[in-house]
Amino acid sequence: GQGIGINGTKYGPNRNYINYSNEELHHNYNDFATNCQVNDFTNGTNVQQCDLVGLPDLDTSQLKVQTTIANYLKQAISYGIYGFRIDAAKHINVNELNNILSLLNSKEIQYYFEVSGDTTGAIQPSDYLNIYNSKVTEFNFANKCINLFKSGYNTGLFDCINNNLLPSSHALIFIDNHDTERDGSAPLTYKNGYIYTLANVFMLTIPYGHAKILSGYIFSDFDQGPPINSAINGQSKCPAAWQCTHRSFELTIAIEFYNQCTTAGGTSKSNDDDIIHDIFSDDLGHIGYGINHCGYIFFNTDTNSGMTMNNIQTGLPTGSYTNIFPYFQTNLTISVDNNGLTSFTLNPQEVAAFSSSSYRHTL
Repeated sequence: GQGIGINGTKYGPNRNYINYSNEELHHNYNDFATNCQVNDFTNGTNVQQCDLVGLPDLDTSQLKVQTTIANYLKQAISYGIYGFRIDAAKHINVNELNNILSLLNSKEIQYYFEVSGDTTGAIQPSDYLNIYNSKVTEFNFANKCINLFKSGYNTGLFDCINNNLLPSSHALIFIDNHDTERDGSAPLTYKNGYIYTLANVFMLTIPYGHAKILSGYIFSDFDQGPPINSAINGQSKCPAAWQCTHRSFELTIAIEFYNQCTTAGGTSKSNDDDIIHDIFSDDLGHIGYGINHCGYIFFNTDTNSGMTMNNIQTGLPTGSYTNIFPYFQTNLTISVDNNGLTSFTLNPQEVAAFSSSSYRHTL
């Protein structure tokens, strides 16, 4: 194809571009004008040397191609950018991608690689773990684990997180992204209502991965573009037609709660799996867990029934605590006895958390 980009840059025809000739694109044998199409994800060569959805594919094995890409990234860094999301990274050979990024000669820049994968694919997310300062999209966090949370089957939730996913230090986790919210593969999106908020709170209060929150816009058509009005209005209220998940009151509290508890005692334990304790779960939409013996959080994802908890072990010191999520029950207070036990009731689709920040007095 050929045309002019939104910044006036011309491309094509015949696979010719300003910075690259057709010889610097992957191509069929003895034919610079054509190339194969990605159609077999069990074949690594097909995935990484053929054209994805008809897009001409750069031959990243060539030094000139690597240098040109690296120079572009260097220019972006000179403008103050300190991180890059590499879209469709699985379609770039991992060694060639590493060569490109090593040309930047910077250990401060962060990289997020989009690498989807299943057990039958030739290219796996785990292939991309050894590039420095990199995190890899962990689609299975949402597809497998958040699906359990959504369905209320919480007895297997932490087993799913601990045994089926990428190493925590390399995992970029999310409930949905700009693709999955539209193609139907996300277990939850903003269209599911408050349980979407609860799922994001859960993601932000566990010691796994690097969490990414999606703020986008309301849409009804797969190809619908963004609203014409600005998403930034200098006010806390989200502008019309935008979906400002990051401004959610509950998510702000979740981050503060988790950060406080994982740094309790002056030492950060945000990547320590042992900080989660006293897990309560069932397959009726109820789950609770302690964080570093500093706080405890409970979820009721059932849409119809309240949740009465009796003699739940919190691991908290004896005392009286007030819910730091005053969305439904502003004055919900619990009493923790000398054994760390408490009892209380939650409404349908509600979260409650208690920590030293809400500690009132010793009994």
